Amino acid sequence: MKGLLLKDLSILKTQGRSAVIIMAIALFMLMVGNNTTFAVVYANILFVTFGITTLSYDTHDNGYAFLFTLPISRKLYVMEKYVFSLLSIATGATFSLILMVGVSLIKDGYVLTTSDFAFIIGYALGSMVFLSIMLPVNLKFGPEKGRIAMIIVIAVIVASGFSISKVVGKVDLTKLYWGIREIKPMVVMGILVMIVLVILSVSYLISCKIMKKKEF
Repeated sequence: MKGLLLKDLSILKTQGRSAVIIMAIALFMLMVGNNTTFAVVYANILFVTFGITTLSYDTHDNGYAFLFTLPISRKLYVMEKYVFSLLSIATGATFSLILMVGVSLIKDGYVLTTSDFAFIIGYALGSMVFLSIMLPVNLKFGPEKGRIAMIIVIAVIVASGFSISKVVGKVDLTKLYWGIREIKPMVVMGILVMIVLVILSVSYLISCKIMKKKEF
């Protein structure tokens, strides 16, 4: 797996310039407008796509046929993609945290709150769910059709969000709200982490099955 990780890291060196530009934009927006949402979202979007991006390089010029002449199994290949992608998400979350802590130290009037930390963790968990959907899709249909699928997935998520918000707006959720408030935040976070881990596990098994059936 170490060799595969080094391969993907070397691929990402070609995207270093665009990564620096996006990070600089995130820092600028945070310095100018205290826009923590912008900084966190952009950093995580950048890093969560790294693992998916490497798939397109692997498939270029019938790359799979060459890769699997090496002493690696298809299951190990899939595992490495998940490990690499999760490391990328963790890097994005860490960058967001360092960025906000740094700005809070040098800028007057900017104070970090627990909601900032919760937002970073929440967005990282959301990125993992997004990854769980996109990796199997890209392995199944390839990078080109995978991009179309990604747009469709995002559209479905946005449409579902609007639909849910409309339904929720018509329902009295006072009792549910106060019931949730009585639950300790760490318990809620633990439940969310467990749900995301289950989703990741199912996604990994699906990806392994897809990769096993692939012909090169």
